This record gives sequence, structure tokens and C-alpha cells, in this order.
Amino acid sequence: MMKKCAFILFLTVTVAAIFCGCKKTDVVSAGMVMTADINNIPWRPQSTRVFIDKSKAMQLVVTGDSSASQIRLEIGKYTGPGIYNFSISTNAAAYLVNGNVHPASTGEIIITDNIVLSNSETEIKGTFSFLTNNAFVKNGLFDVKLYLD
Repeated sequence: MMKKCAFILFLTVTVAAIFCGCKKTDVVSAGMVMTADINNIPWRPQSTRVFIDKSKAMQLVVTGDSSASQIRLEIGKYTGPGIYNFSISTNAAAYLVNGNVHPASTGEIIITDNIVLSNSETEIKGTFSFLTNNAFVKNGLFDVKLYLD
């Protein structure tokens, strides 16, 4: 009986050390939706990610990746639903195509919903539009689920 209790204690401490020993600054989730029109052409990524970078004052980052391009949205101090425009230096967006980064010169991200589904899951919905030196990104929308640990 003592060996069994010692083994269970050892297993519990080992699992706790593995999962709690790492310092996480971001939380990632997959299986979400992002769409936009880039220069009036529909754009649909193959994958979409969302994470919070806790080391940067709760920076929310949403990205959509296709085979040759990416849209990246950043809200520097995420506080929930509202309008986040790019006149504030902590908010940004970029269109990356064939390895070239085209940052937004103007635009906005609008968070329409921040729905807490459980202690560890939040659904975030929003829209976005922005202008770069070579692209007009409009009709952008996303519906992502953020899983917190």
C-alpha cells in the first residue's frame, strides 16, 4: 500500500512539474474562421490562430495564413469589445505576401463580441479593414476561440 501511495504521489508531482514548470506568454488555439477581401478579391486562409501575449500587456494577436500570404491583426492592450484603430501605436495590422511585410497605414479592428464560454474558453468575434502601400483589405471578419490554461 505504501509503494502504491508513493507511486501516485510521484506521478502527481511529475505531471504537475511538466505542465506547471513552463512559463507561457501566449495561449494558442486552432480551428477558427477569418475572411477578407484583398484588393476586391476574396481571401480565405487555410488556418487561423489567436493568442494573448501576456508579456506585452495582454496583446491580442489574430492571424490567418494561406499558402502565400498572411493577415496579422494586433491589439496592444486588449480590453474586450470596442474599436481599436491604428492611430494608437500599440494596435497594428499587416498583410504579408511572398515574404514581404506590408504594414497598415490606416484602418481599424472592431471587436463585436467577447463571449466567455467557460473558465478556459472565450469566443472573440470582430471585423477589420486596413490600407497598406499595395493592398486594400476590407470586409474582414473573424470568429475565434481563445483557450486559456
